[in-house]
This record gives sequence, C-alpha cells and structure tokens, in this order.
Amino acid sequence: MQKMHIKNKKIYILYFIVTYSLFSHTMGCIYNVDTYKQKPLTVQNLLETGNKELPADVINKVQKFFKEEELLCQVLVQQFHPEVEKCLEKNKEKFLKKHLNTPLEKTLEKNKIDSYLPKNGYCDISLQMAIYTQVARELLEKYKAKGIESKTMGANYVLRLPEAYDHYVKISGPSNRYTLKLADQGGFKKEDIRKYDHRKTLQNTYQTASRKFGYLRLTEAIEKFKLDKLEVPVADLVNINPKKPNSCEDRDCIFVQKILKPEDGYTPLGGIKDKNKVLDKETIRQLVIAIIYTGLWDDFSGSLFVNKRKGKIAIIDAEQPANTKTEQMFNKDINKLKINIAKGIDRLLACFSENSKQQKWVHEFYQTYITILELY
Repeated sequence: MQKMHIKNKKIYILYFIVTYSLFSHTMGCIYNVDTYKQKPLTVQNLLETGNKELPADVINKVQKFFKEEELLCQVLVQQFHPEVEKCLEKNKEKFLKKHLNTPLEKTLEKNKIDSYLPKNGYCDISLQMAIYTQVARELLEKYKAKGIESKTMGANYVLRLPEAYDHYVKISGPSNRYTLKLADQGGFKKEDIRKYDHRKTLQNTYQTASRKFGYLRLTEAIEKFKLDKLEVPVADLVNINPKKPNSCEDRDCIFVQKILKPEDGYTPLGGIKDKNKVLDKETIRQLVIAIIYTGLWDDFSGSLFVNKRKGKIAIIDAEQPANTKTEQMFNKDINKLKINIAKGIDRLLACFSENSKQQKWVHEFYQTYITILELY
C-alpha cells in the first residue's frame, strides 16, 4: 500500500509539473486577472475590444429598435424620461410610503416632492429604483402585443425582440444598480444604509458591461488552455445611445447574446437530475480553470447549459456580482476576485452529493490551479 501511495504521489507531482509548464508557457508565468490578449480591459476600450463575432445585421436591428422605441429604451436602461415623472406624480404617495426607506423620509414634506423627481437622472436612488421598476413592468406588459418577450432574471431584464429573435437582450435592472451604488458607499447593513448619501444618481455603473468582460475572459481561457469541453455563445456589448457612442456605462449599453435552443440539444444544468454523467473529470477540470481565470460565481444550474450531442458545456453568464464596487469592476481588486472564485467553486461543489468523487475532483483541481496561477 505504501509503494502504491508513493507511486500515485509521483504521478501527481509529474502531472503538476507538466500542467505548470503548460500554464507558464501560455501565460508567461504571470496571471493577468483583468486583461484580454495581454491588454488591460477598461471602460475606455471595452466596447471596441474582441473579435466582433455578433452579426452586424443583428446589432443594427437591435439599435434601430431601441432608437424607435425611445420610451422603453430609456426606462429599461434607467435614463430620464418624462413618463417616469408622470408615473411618480401618479403614484407618489404609494412610492413614498413603500419605498423611500431612508433618513429623508423623516424630513420630506409633500410640498417638496418636486425636489425628488428624477429630473436629469437625479433623485433619491431607492425611490428612483422603485419608479423605474414599476414603469418598466407596465411598459413590458403593453409591448407583448408587439411580439416582445420579456422576463426578469434576478435583478436583470432579458428581452427577445422580433427583429432579432435568435438573440437575447440583457440589461442590468434598477435594483442591481441600486445595489452597486450601496457597494460604493461601503456595504449593505441596515444601520449603515441609513447613513449613506442617498441623493445619488444611478449613473456610472458597469454591471451590463461586466458581462462582456466575463465573455472575453472566458473565450480567451478556452483558446489559451484548449478547454474543448467548454463553449460560450456569441455575444457582444452594444451601445444604444447615439449621443454617447463610446460609452459602456449601464445607461448607454445592452448585452446581446445568441440563444441556446433546446432543439439544438441544449439543456440547463439545473434540469438534469444526474449531473455526474454530464460533468466528468475532464469537464470539471476545465470548469475549475474557467472559474479561476474569469471569476465565475453565478448559480451554475441556470448559467451552464449541457449539450450531450456535442459533448460540451456552454457558459451563458459571466457578469460580475452586484455587490461589486466601481473600482473593483473588471477584476481590478484581487481580493474581490478571490471571493468570486471561492463562490464559484462552492457552487460547482453544490452540483454534486457530499463527499462524492466529483467533489474531490473539484477540490483537487482547485488546489492545483490556484497555486499554478499564483493567485495566493
């Protein structure tokens, strides 16, 4: 037994050395956590970066739709629109009573309501969040007659337009962006939130843009490390504000992604009972690399799609969490990245039964690659 143990240990060490050599050769012994093709990704270059695989006609159709449907566009991306002001006037008592849960509620007088209207995108953000959510809900219900399918996934809007029916349009919703602003001010404890400056706008957030950052990191990981068990549907960040064509801020952009259809063999991982049969050892190894390289953290039951025909796992979501501070976006904070990676590993472990061989593989590969990539 002792000899067998030593033999296995030697094999593991050899495997580690070979793998380390592969990563070192590919990455030049440096784990750049915020780059694409060795260039740091920033709000200035994110829009223009990438292979631009999303068809031009799809981009043009989506941009045309949001230009023609100005009200829906501006409400969904939380730009100011007169309709929002009308909604507040119509529902101000309800909104103030239900949503204005800040120190302002103690001093707010009814005759001063005008100072809290979202003119030019400025008002108490908790109130603004509630207003935009309500208006969006009403508008999307009306737009069903035009063939527009919509759903809320978490705190995001997901649309399917007749003009580009094979693609999803994904937009960061107001509650996500409100959370981002709270993150910027320090945290989410109730006693702390009451001390924050709530007279902030919902501008300068990059939740939707973070989807492209994750997309680029994933595609690079698949190419660099030959992750042939993984794939990512074609997608890109699309600017819909002609006045700010170079901006990737959440009010100016949407994320457009190719839809993975059941008829093409795709099934959400959450819909598969025996995950052990579709997530074999090599697939788990590749997923661990993708988690570490990208900072994947989301619930894999909905963000991983299995295609048994192709023998692949498709990853559809790589956005960064809404509790990310602005200066932490795009993996700019190594400690925040570590937290996201740990969350991703935990969620991958949760796909399997306790103490299963699959969980042991996850732990094994995590310990191997977190060391190789010199993250700790």
